[in-house]
Amino acid sequence: MKQTLLLILLSPFLLFSQIDSTKIKIELIEDNIHDMMENHIENMDEEVEDLEEVIDLISSIEQKININDVSPEMAFTLLKLTEYQYYQLLLYLEKYGELVSVNELYAIEGWGSEDVARILPFITVENAKNRRLKFVDWFKFTQHRLLLRYGQIVEKRSGYERNRKNGYLGDPTHLLFRYQVSNPNFSLGISAEKDSGEEFFRKSQKRGFDFYSFHFSIKKIWICKNITFGDYRLNFGQGLVLGNSFAGGKGGSVGGIRRFSVGVRPVTLLNESRFFRGFATEIGNTKVKGTIFYGHRFYDGKIVETNNRKFYSGSLTVNGYHRTEKEIQKRETLFSRNLGFNFQWNRTNSRFGMSAIYTHFNYPILLQTTPAKKYSFSGNNHFTVGIDHQIIWKKSILFGEIALSRGFHLAWIEGVIVELDPRCKFGAVFRYYDRQYVALEGISFGVNKPNQNEAGLFLTAEFLIGKRSELLLHYDIYRFPWLKFLTDFPSFGNDASIRFTTSLSRNTRMVCRYGFAKKEKNQLFDYHHGVSTMMKHKVRFSLTSAIFDFIKLKTEIDFHVTNYNKEKSLKYGAVIFQDFEAAILNTGLKVKLRFAMFETDSYEERIYCYESDLLYTFNCTPYFGRGCRFYTMLQYKYRFLEIQLRYSQTFFTDRNQIGSGLEMIDKNSKSDIKAQLYFRF
Repeated sequence: MKQTLLLILLSPFLLFSQIDSTKIKIELIEDNIHDMMENHIENMDEEVEDLEEVIDLISSIEQKININDVSPEMAFTLLKLTEYQYYQLLLYLEKYGELVSVNELYAIEGWGSEDVARILPFITVENAKNRRLKFVDWFKFTQHRLLLRYGQIVEKRSGYERNRKNGYLGDPTHLLFRYQVSNPNFSLGISAEKDSGEEFFRKSQKRGFDFYSFHFSIKKIWICKNITFGDYRLNFGQGLVLGNSFAGGKGGSVGGIRRFSVGVRPVTLLNESRFFRGFATEIGNTKVKGTIFYGHRFYDGKIVETNNRKFYSGSLTVNGYHRTEKEIQKRETLFSRNLGFNFQWNRTNSRFGMSAIYTHFNYPILLQTTPAKKYSFSGNNHFTVGIDHQIIWKKSILFGEIALSRGFHLAWIEGVIVELDPRCKFGAVFRYYDRQYVALEGISFGVNKPNQNEAGLFLTAEFLIGKRSELLLHYDIYRFPWLKFLTDFPSFGNDASIRFTTSLSRNTRMVCRYGFAKKEKNQLFDYHHGVSTMMKHKVRFSLTSAIFDFIKLKTEIDFHVTNYNKEKSLKYGAVIFQDFEAAILNTGLKVKLRFAMFETDSYEERIYCYESDLLYTFNCTPYFGRGCRFYTMLQYKYRFLEIQLRYSQTFFTDRNQIGSGLEMIDKNSKSDIKAQLYFRF
């Protein structure tokens, strides 16, 4: 066993090739996204929804980015441009027009030859997408995309047993389709999803799929920059009022700590997470523009009657499951109408904006009685209004937003990013969210979700060490003035991390990361419950090597240690895995494999690891307990068609049953099979 592990660890060192480092650069960008998402998931107290924006970012890595129309998310997250470089690029485009050659990048202030060489594999020079198309070019630039997906857990779960009371009504298959047609001035999409356990074209689901999504969006209509009907998402300011973006979190680069006002984003959803269904339009020009919108949303929950009045009792989160009779009875019992606007005033080096939203529910929300939920939202109506800003001065950027919710409860976030040197960047974010502040449609920087009952300061720095190495540091200290989930007392916390990335050769990259977190949580003692301080240490080491231009190996070791101040013993968690990826030359066939071994003392020491999955699917799997896991994935591309197959299985050696309730499997293994067809023409 020891010899096998040693061979796995040393295998990338034992192989040699003389290939270009483009793949290594792509992996570095992917790791930035994965680290941000793993931190995001670990800081969430509730179940994490699928994040479609992450899916779009990851899928866009394989596509060339038009430098004449690069969004802030792409610029900072994928291309890793500095604030000053992106600002100078926009000034150049405004003054001289669109680039006709990548060589023009060398003439832009703040851009060096190394910066241009670094992003060349990922960019292209094309006409900007917002240019109006002539009718004769309408079909020439139109793209069609059709996605068909199937998935299923192989083992039989308790909910599918015959004659079980309140069991699942449907079969265990998960089905999805998505069709999109778009060009630079037009977008149309429709999708549908059936979750595992839901009925399909019968009884409670006579309409077929359980969830449908649709949008129609068109640009450049008179004074309207765009008009969208159907499903859409909104991101303005720093997300205190309106925000659905995952960006603006810990774990990524310094430039990734802030959010971007991307406005209205039409979506064809692959899940039932946060979105509006209705109408939105953006009016104006690059200097002054405004957005108005109307949208509605449905929530699943229970309607109760108190004092001859009906109230909604439940959470405002949406999981979209309608598998049992009880879940079907709670389906879409609550309905909200949302009306709002955003106004932006843009100048060369500054931007100011104002956002507001008013929400009305058809039933009043019942105030929850638990102490931790004392200040959660209740009632029929709610409003939130905020003012955001962004100011660029020399090589620094100041950004922030201040917002008020119903009852005039305050939320404030302020941040700064400074380029101290071409090799050193520094960032800081201060936030204060009142315990009674409520933003039903906002997500901003912070530990708590939703953003309330929190005050903190986040510091981060990024250093380039030579041409091959990078050092990223962060420290966050925060306070919760009131009770929170799993903490029945006002509490403090802090966390820090250091990540060192270096290229050992042109095709081999090493990442070392150490993280520390200290927070207060509930704990069960001999005869009573109490609050104790939990300290967690996390170590990650990964080594990636590309072999012969068509084989890639990745080895990773994760180790967690948790200590409670009122316990003498330590709790451990460890994961080690080996990835293998091979592209069979001139066939369009690619194979991805992983074998992992894990052992943790409890669920608290769980370790999140990103896994390769089907296109437009994000998978960050928690490893806990004791056992091993593997997956294999086949991809085949032929012109307009891509076929993907994935099979994964987890074996546990410390239990004979997996899961609980209707999801319980009376075995020590869990297998998952997925298949997908993707047409693009």
